[in-house]
Amino acid sequence: MDEIRAEFWEALRHLFPDNAVAIALEHGDLLISWKTNDDPFRPNKRSAPIYLRFEPALLQAMRDASPRQREILAAREVDTVKAGLWGYQPDDPLHHARFIVLG
Repeated sequence: MDEIRAEFWEALRHLFPDNAVAIALEHGDLLISWKTNDDPFRPNKRSAPIYLRFEPALLQAMRDASPRQREILAAREVDTVKAGLWGYQPDDPLHHARFIVLG
């Protein structure tokens, strides 16, 4: 994961369970999921995935920003992610993946 996406993950990780993992995908999204541990027949069952997509202008603003400004820019996206998670159910099937666009 590059520095910019790591900064976003740092600002947003408190919205997810402690065992949530964020993986940077080749095309730039962050994929977030976690083990749900609620099905004894599927002990490695993972939550429905959440994809964070980044608008190019936001990524450019992050590249141009100082470290402190990056923290601020990333923190500004917390409300967007909260709103994007409204109604999300971790046990939903894979085809109910959640896509949240930041920027």
